[in-house]
Amino acid sequence: MTLPNFLYFYFCENKICICKKCYLVLHNQIIKIMEAAKELTVKGYRQAGYGEIQLRLFDKFKESKKSYVELAYELDVRSVSTAQNILTSDTQIVSDELLSKVINLLGINAFVIWVNGERNYYIKN
Repeated sequence: MTLPNFLYFYFCENKICICKKCYLVLHNQIIKIMEAAKELTVKGYRQAGYGEIQLRLFDKFKESKKSYVELAYELDVRSVSTAQNILTSDTQIVSDELLSKVINLLGINAFVIWVNGERNYYIKN
């Protein structure tokens, strides 16, 4: 692919002009950053699989002595089966937003983050 001598981009609604050489340098730096992000570490947390998050959520749910109906109401979802799916499915079939909501509601120190198009789960050590 042949690039023109100058490229124009819009960034925060501002038109930016960049030369071909600068573009290539930036492009290579972005690739390096994306590769490094695959090895993302968060101080005080460790990467976990969804199954581990789900098991912790289920244990906390049992400790809370709430019913699935109560959980569905607190999560503001229309179906009790949605609440059940969060706690019993071995794969994530609910949105990240809903998963984060139940994580906070049940008091688990965990979060979901997307890196390079892949979902990653982190849980407190």
